[in-house]
Amino acid sequence: MAIKRFLKFLPALSLVIIAAACGSSGSSDSQRPSLCKSATGSATVLLKDGSFDPALITVKQCTKVTFQNVGTQPHWPASDFHPTHGIYPEFDPKRNVDPGQSWSFIFDRIGTWHYHDHLSPEVTGTVKVTN
Repeated sequence: MAIKRFLKFLPALSLVIIAAACGSSGSSDSQRPSLCKSATGSATVLLKDGSFDPALITVKQCTKVTFQNVGTQPHWPASDFHPTHGIYPEFDPKRNVDPGQSWSFIFDRIGTWHYHDHLSPEVTGTVKVTN
């Protein structure tokens, strides 16, 4: 299963490697201005010990998704690939979300975004963003 997920992202990874080889400026996507002036909708994903609920969520562009930890362990939802989170680098709280706490992110990019729990990378989910 992990190999299937890797092969699905191989084209995106190839683009990153080609950009680096061609002398990319080195500027980070995390400094890219957001395409959304504010959130136009909201959704919630529950961080459970061993799963995301729902594991697949479809939202409109500019929706704020709140990741609420209802488990007993810290969790850290972040963009694939583990451990770099480079597919959608802004989608990374860069910290644990402790039990009873939450972290929110406004999805401004249209696409299908796979993510994982940085503390338990076998736990995965998907956010599909449409216009």
